[in-house]
Amino acid sequence: MNKIYLDFDGVIANSIEAICKAFSIIDGVEYDQSLVNTWNFHNVIPHATEKSVEEMFNSDLFWDNLRLFDGVKEFIDKYRDDIVICSIGNIENQIRKLAWIRDNLGEVDMLPVVTKMDRYPKSIDKTYINMNENDIFIEDSLSNLASSSAGYKILFS
Repeated sequence: MNKIYLDFDGVIANSIEAICKAFSIIDGVEYDQSLVNTWNFHNVIPHATEKSVEEMFNSDLFWDNLRLFDGVKEFIDKYRDDIVICSIGNIENQIRKLAWIRDNLGEVDMLPVVTKMDRYPKSIDKTYINMNENDIFIEDSLSNLASSSAGYKILFS
């Protein structure tokens, strides 16, 4: 085994819960994270748009409500030297993510995949991460998992 690549949102941290809590606080409505089945949260939060969700991922409200999944810290502590956290997001989100990781997990290798940059109009995704046949990739998105070059793929749900 070479490296263990871990997705951030939905694998390390419960981002769905944090987004639902943040919108619940703003809207005064209890949104149930267990019902979310769309990337834009629209099936649970009808007024959510791509823009409002992206803004929420950058907000203090989101980061204040974000929590690690049970067992993640212990797993990372055990395999720290083999871990690479990989995540997609805009520049502001990635900067905040790096700080959150440092505060909650200590020093861990991270490969931020930055999207929505004017210089790169083409969609950027995790297929650009050069994983090899001895690497493990743990991801909550079946499409990201399927398109990766990792030899061992684990779908986290």
